[in-house]
Amino acid sequence: MNHCPWTIKDVFVVFVYAVALYFVISFWGAALYFLAAFVTGHSRQAPGIYLHFVRQNSDFLTVLLFYGVLLAAVKIKIFNKYRISLLAYFVNREHLLRDISLGVKTYLRFILVFLSGIILVVLAAKVWDIVFGGHALESVNLFFAATEIENVTAQKRQVGLSGFLIVFLLGPFLEEIFFRGCLYRALRRRMNMLYAIVLSSFIFALMHGYFFLFFYVFLVGLVLAYLYEKTEALVAPLSFHMLNNLFVIFLFLLGF
Repeated sequence: MNHCPWTIKDVFVVFVYAVALYFVISFWGAALYFLAAFVTGHSRQAPGIYLHFVRQNSDFLTVLLFYGVLLAAVKIKIFNKYRISLLAYFVNREHLLRDISLGVKTYLRFILVFLSGIILVVLAAKVWDIVFGGHALESVNLFFAATEIENVTAQKRQVGLSGFLIVFLLGPFLEEIFFRGCLYRALRRRMNMLYAIVLSSFIFALMHGYFFLFFYVFLVGLVLAYLYEKTEALVAPLSFHMLNNLFVIFLFLLGF
C-alpha cells in the first residue's frame, strides 16, 4: 500500500472535530429558529412546531448532518492539511471496471457463504436438540428475534427516498472514505495488515451501534478492509458496501 501521510492522531482529530461541529451546528440551528420565531411573533407556536419537526425528521437530519460534518472534517483536517485530492487519492482509474467487478463478485460470494452459515447453524441446533436434548434451537431463535428488533428499529430511520439515498449512496461513500480511506490507512502505517484489518473492522462495527448485528457488521468490515488492501482504492469496497446496503433495504421492504 502506498505511503500514507496522516497518522492515527489525525483521524482521531477528524472524528472529534466532526462531533464538535455537529453539536455546534445543531445548537445554533435551534437557537436561530427560536430567535426567528420570537422576532416574527410566533414564539408560542414555535416549541410545538419544533418538537413535531424533530419527531418526524430527527433521525434523517442527524445522519445527514453528521455525514456532512464528517466529510468537512476529513477535507479540512486531512486532505487540505496534506494537500491531497480527495477522490484522486482513492480511485485507480486504470482499474475502475475491474475494481467494481471485484466488489460485486466478492459480495455475492460473501452473502452466499453467510446465508449458508445461518442455515448450517439452524440445522446444527436441530440436530443437537434431537441427539442430546436441550434448547439449542430455541436459543438460536431468540438471537434472531433480538436481531429482528434491531432491524425494525433501523428500518424506521430508513424509509423513503431520502433514507434510500443515505443508506445506498451517501452512507457507503462517506464511511469508506473515513473507515477504509482514512482510518485503515493510518492503522496500516503503524501495524501489519492483519492487525489493521481487524482493528479497523472492530471500530467500524462498534460505531454502527448494533449489538446483535455486531458480528455481521464486523465481518463486512473485514472484507471491506481486505478489498481496500488488495486494490489500494475505494472502488471495490464501495461497490461491496453499496450492494450490501441495497440487500439490507430489500430485506426491509420484504418485512424482515
